[in-house]
Amino acid sequence: MHRPLTAAQVSENPTTLNEFGYNLKDWIHELKRISARKELWERVKQKPRRLKSLFEGGEVADAYLAAYVDHLCRLSKIPAPDWVYAPDLVLENPWFSDDVKTLRLYLMIKTPPAFKEKNIFTIPEVTFTVKIGRPKTSLAHKRALAAKRQKAFRKRQKLELESLRKKALR
Repeated sequence: MHRPLTAAQVSENPTTLNEFGYNLKDWIHELKRISARKELWERVKQKPRRLKSLFEGGEVADAYLAAYVDHLCRLSKIPAPDWVYAPDLVLENPWFSDDVKTLRLYLMIKTPPAFKEKNIFTIPEVTFTVKIGRPKTSLAHKRALAAKRQKAFRKRQKLELESLRKKALR
């Protein structure tokens, strides 16, 4: 089994709200590996399947995932995908991440807007921050670029050598 890489993969196979939570947590760990807005967009753009009718609390899972994606997009200053704005992703009744009644006021104040708009009151884990500089690339990608540069260098050297030979023969 592998960790979900996209928001859509988070909702692929859970059969309970707890399983959804585990998938979400795994995805959050994967998001810590990325640093570029483009890569974040690639991981959130696809619409996930709806969990509302699959298990008890599925509507909370649907709304939470939409709010989380919207929240990440706001923090990263990229437009959120259209699927997060579906009206059925707003819960009818407020959902609080903590059952302690004394914490509800605190959650109502501290919850980010993307979650409040879905009627979810929680303080989410922030996982993605845009980093200055070039995005991380794989070793295979770096090697392919180096090989391409090396090929271009050899071609320039060959042309320069041929040019020198022609001049010498004149």
